[in-house]
Amino acid sequence: MKNFYLWRVGILLAFVVSTVVPITAIGAVYKSTSPDGSVSYSDQPQVGAEEVDLPPVPPPPPPPPAKVPALIPGLGTPQPGVPAAPDPAAEKPPFTGYTVFTIVTPENDSTLRENSGAVTINLAIEPALQIEAGHKITLIVDGKPTMEGLTATQIQLGNINRGTHTLQAQVNDANGASLATTDSVTIHLKRISTIPLKDNPLLAPDSPAPDALQAPRAPQGLTSPSSPVP
Repeated sequence: MKNFYLWRVGILLAFVVSTVVPITAIGAVYKSTSPDGSVSYSDQPQVGAEEVDLPPVPPPPPPPPAKVPALIPGLGTPQPGVPAAPDPAAEKPPFTGYTVFTIVTPENDSTLRENSGAVTINLAIEPALQIEAGHKITLIVDGKPTMEGLTATQIQLGNINRGTHTLQAQVNDANGASLATTDSVTIHLKRISTIPLKDNPLLAPDSPAPDALQAPRAPQGLTSPSSPVP
């Protein structure tokens, strides 16, 4: 029973030494038995000691592979086995031109009654305006560019004179070249005149004002009640 206990102690000691001390630092281990039967171990050879055969120490496990973060699109080279981050620009289809570009409101040949002269223009464009490519919208009123460098599809005009006008919109690239143009839309703007009636050139010089008060005239063939009866 004692020998079995000593054998277990020896195995335990060998295991502790093998796990704590690096393999390159482990030398020979010697077992010594004293006259009273006690057993001791040492790395120094002694008289009567015998060398202990230690079990082979398994090599340490390899370190886990380092996690490499996905690279920013366009920077560096992707590592093998690491998926690269998706590139938004690669998923977007290339621009091939505008398929729809038109004035939605006001409608062609419509009559607008707005005393302030304000006109709201709504555009429809497909695909969406390529602002990142430098595309801009120009509004043309009566054949002349009126508002340039626009990026919104709703345009507000103000203080437009009464009468008939033509509206048109155009998309230009960063160099000013035309990419798309809407059909021309004709509108008729009505505004209340602020010119005094007496100075209004639309009235004839000798015509009375519409709101002028005139004395009532007696019907023909009837005499006035104040006239003496013959």
